[in-house]
Amino acid sequence: MGQLFNKEVGQTFNGYILDQRLKEAEKLLQTSGLSIDEISNTIGFQTPAYFIRVFKKNYRITPLKYRKLNR
Repeated sequence: MGQLFNKEVGQTFNGYILDQRLKEAEKLLQTSGLSIDEISNTIGFQTPAYFIRVFKKNYRITPLKYRKLNR
């Protein structure tokens, strides 16, 4: 099943879920007053530190800096 998903979507299932979570985080950072901790929890990361690390790896900027630049 994983191979079929990868073939149809062009990425692994886990990669797809991560992308969707980060897109939701982007929206929340731009439009909500939620804290980074609350956003992390809302989108399903186990810890805010892990969320920040993954966000920074993908966007090359911390969530807080992203928020400041995109509000």
